[in-house]
Amino acid sequence: MSPAHLEARYGPWAVVTGASDGIGLALARRLAGAGLHLVLVARRAGLLEQLADELRAASQVEVLVVAADLSRPEGIAAVLGATAGREVGLLVAAAGFGTSGPFVDGRLEDELALLDVNCRAVAALAHHFGGRFARQLPAHLLPHLIDRSPAEHGIGAREIDVFEDAGARRHLREG
Repeated sequence: MSPAHLEARYGPWAVVTGASDGIGLALARRLAGAGLHLVLVARRAGLLEQLADELRAASQVEVLVVAADLSRPEGIAAVLGATAGREVGLLVAAAGFGTSGPFVDGRLEDELALLDVNCRAVAALAHHFGGRFARQLPAHLLPHLIDRSPAEHGIGAREIDVFEDAGARRHLREG
């Protein structure tokens, strides 16, 4: 998909959580390269600032840095506040982490933080932006969480993830 098509489809701004590393970092670079302005979200402000400088120089896009811990309600509130006046049409919810070892041997605080980042923050952001997207079409959400009926059509959750991931890669590759 060409940069003009991306902006026409999603609008001028995208939010990328987990932007300091991994999939979030890779998608932030691809989206900036396609000309979308970005709101970068992660805990590590220094890494986000370096990435923002890189993207501004390479792609001439606007980049807003939100250093926030999405395991905490105030982290989610920081993202919502920072994006309030921006025409956001794409959410890439790439923040997340895992724990290792037997569950009962781990720290409960770590397990609860995992749930807060990997589930609660994704649900809160998807709900917020999904509502905005529904009011400002055209817009899309990654992962697709607005339609809750795939199981009614014989589609499993893993198939939805694979479909959405492949679709996202195709849209970014074609740009």
